[in-house]
Amino acid sequence: MLGKTTLEKAVQKRNDNFYFLTSGKIPPNPSEMLASSAMTKLIEKLKEEYDITVLDTAPLKAVTDAQILSTKVDGTILVVRAAKTKKYVVLEAKNLLDKVVANIIGTVLHAVENTRGKYYYYGNDEEDKNN
Repeated sequence: MLGKTTLEKAVQKRNDNFYFLTSGKIPPNPSEMLASSAMTKLIEKLKEEYDITVLDTAPLKAVTDAQILSTKVDGTILVVRAAKTKKYVVLEAKNLLDKVVANIIGTVLHAVENTRGKYYYYGNDEEDKNN
């Protein structure tokens, strides 16, 4: 984004099907950089060069990175940690994305305990009604 190298030199190859681009050093103004036209151009270049591009961001409530980037991409996936993330936090995260008119295309539930094929729901029905 700063023009110090080309995209081709910055992208690292893991194997024939997986390439990645690290963010580098944290700049003094990360949200401004993410909102910049240089970031928009980078995303467009990545779309041209690769079949699928995934941008991984910090949690929505930690910084504004995900909100900013969600306005520049085709779709946003909300990642939720099983048995740790509270329902109200997920709803707040969705509301933050809705405020910037993000295209939420799905949710990933990660860190799910392996129950060997059994489906298990736990929670307080009364609490769920109130949230």
